[in-house]
Amino acid sequence: MEDLFKICGIVNLKKGEGRTIKAGGMWVYDNEIESIMGDAPDGTLVEVHDFDGYFMGIGFINRRSKLTVRMMSRHQHVIDEDFIEQRVRDCVEYRKHTVDMSSCRLVFGEADFLPGIVIDKFSDVLVVESLALGIDRFKPMIVDKLKKVLAENGMNIRGVYERSDAKVRLNEGLERFKGFIGEEFDTKVMIEENGVKYYVDVQDGQKTGFFLDLLLPIYSLVIDQSALVAPPKGISGYLYRIIKDIARNAVIQRKNLMRVAFLLYIHQSSLSSKP
Repeated sequence: MEDLFKICGIVNLKKGEGRTIKAGGMWVYDNEIESIMGDAPDGTLVEVHDFDGYFMGIGFINRRSKLTVRMMSRHQHVIDEDFIEQRVRDCVEYRKHTVDMSSCRLVFGEADFLPGIVIDKFSDVLVVESLALGIDRFKPMIVDKLKKVLAENGMNIRGVYERSDAKVRLNEGLERFKGFIGEEFDTKVMIEENGVKYYVDVQDGQKTGFFLDLLLPIYSLVIDQSALVAPPKGISGYLYRIIKDIARNAVIQRKNLMRVAFLLYIHQSSLSSKP
């Protein structure tokens, strides 16, 4: 049986390199690497050391990619099954206090210290997008741990669908894939967002089926702008009235949010282009 957690090599950085991960980033680029010690197959775990041998963390390596190492840990010297479960628990615990968990993005790649994987929850269905060779090896474990933690919180998952069909997988030496993980189920899933009900097609819809990652920042933008007593610089009176009207509604519909976001983007772009 393959040992997912075996450290297969050491990546040594060039002197003066590694500025990204030293600043809190999650990637080591190919041109930052001085040498690779050990026989580390692509997709396996490696330690990352600074030029002087200082331990900087553990990540998975893929020489096919310019993002040669994606970091899994910045401090621990050991990654094991308990480590993966804690990462997943942290994802769920954070969402419990910040978003409506009936439908939300549960795992957001590097932002959740699980680089290269995105998992969205649509009602009682999970949709997985895996974009890196290393995280693809951990995918079954991550999904199982996530189902377990959700069940402990009263959220039982009836099905999992994978939407790993992005072209970027080819750069990782992976094939594009979409299909069920486990038993098949009806892929048309009804969700509710701010009182509005939608059918989401997790099999053939855009990306993982729905832009769950966009709602919160757009909603926050609308609320922030609606609190203003006068239009801010660069926001027209027309756009300001739209924002105020939407913010007064008890139900903020996605189509109106997207309209506001687009108009704000256009205004911001016109401001940034001015001398």
